[in-house]
Amino acid sequence: MLKKKGKVGQKISASEFRQACRDYASSQIELQKRDFKRLGIIGDWENPYITMNYAFEANIIRSLGKIIEKGHLSRGDKPVHWCLDCKSALAEAEVEYQDKTSTSIDFIFPIENALLKDIFNLKSDNNSYVASWTTTPWTLPGNLALTVNESFIYELIEIEHLGRVINLILAKDLVDSTLKRIGIENFISLGTCKGKDLLGLKASHPYLDRESLIIAGDHVTTEAGTGIVHTAPGHGLEDYSVSKQNGLEVLSPVKANGTFHEDVDHFFWSVCI
Repeated sequence: MLKKKGKVGQKISASEFRQACRDYASSQIELQKRDFKRLGIIGDWENPYITMNYAFEANIIRSLGKIIEKGHLSRGDKPVHWCLDCKSALAEAEVEYQDKTSTSIDFIFPIENALLKDIFNLKSDNNSYVASWTTTPWTLPGNLALTVNESFIYELIEIEHLGRVINLILAKDLVDSTLKRIGIENFISLGTCKGKDLLGLKASHPYLDRESLIIAGDHVTTEAGTGIVHTAPGHGLEDYSVSKQNGLEVLSPVKANGTFHEDVDHFFWSVCI
């Protein structure tokens, strides 16, 4: 209908567009009804259930009114499938999935050594960082947390990177694969701890002026990455759920057309995801 009539507000009014959609749906109902009859299917053809019937729509509104009246309706935000072109939510049935090869990045969150001294018995004065990894780098402006697995062993290691000696926190089982990925051969172990020991600590966002809370989630695995999941509650249901459990807000810095809001770092202004 968009191809035939054009976008609402540009070539056609909203009321005219809705009527055109109703007319098209009605014509398809008649075609389906004719085919069902031809196949010998018995039905109450004169009184079909049609979701666009005004009486049904009125009953839906009445039912919604009762739900509100009883206090069962709450307002909030959650991630949904979204079409950037028509600026509308998509149902699961409308989403087509395809396998693709994505570019991944490793990145680090600064964390104060004072927070790590008791956990790792840290004596080093090197700058310390929490290591993370993602295949969706465009979600970084929406990061509010770092998720660990409570039962995993995490290791604080010392490495030399780009001429600097720094400390990194990551899952012990993923140290070798992570260092191989970023081209580092040698490291010194400074200590280990359980994931639960890191909960509640706060690291700094890599480039925005805010903190990222370390929280726990069962979806964290050692299949890939660093064992510490970059968590952006406005960009995925797992991130959303674990963030809500920890009282974090739902932040989505992306506008309906797929570009970033102006309050994000200027590097991303007007860039489409």
